[in-house]
Amino acid sequence: MTLSNISSTGTDDWFPDTNANQHVTPDLAGLAASEPYLSNDNLHVGDGKGLPISHIGHTKIHTPHHSFTLSNVLHVPAIRKHLLSIQKFYLDNNVYFDFHPFVFYVKD
Repeated sequence: MTLSNISSTGTDDWFPDTNANQHVTPDLAGLAASEPYLSNDNLHVGDGKGLPISHIGHTKIHTPHHSFTLSNVLHVPAIRKHLLSIQKFYLDNNVYFDFHPFVFYVKD
C-alpha cells in the first residue's frame, strides 16, 4: 500500500524521518489521548536547539485500507511539522518501508 501522503486527520501530513527516534507533533488536539510530559527533556533538532516537550500521547493514521498506530507521540509545540519515526512506526505496526526517489510504500 502507498502512504506517500500519510495523515492522521486528513489535513495534517506526517513526514517520515529515518533519523527520528520518536514520533513528534505540534498539535495536541491531534492526539487521541495525552498526558503531561513530566520530565525536563527537550527534543533536539538539526540546528542543535532543544525544544520543550509538553505532552505525550497516541494517535492513529488512517488510509483507505488500513489504520496504523502511533504510540508515545511527543507533543512539542515549537516543532513545525509532524515527524514520523520510521523505526517506531515499524515496531508499532509490524510493517516495513520501501523507499524510492519520489514515493515510498508501507508493506505489511
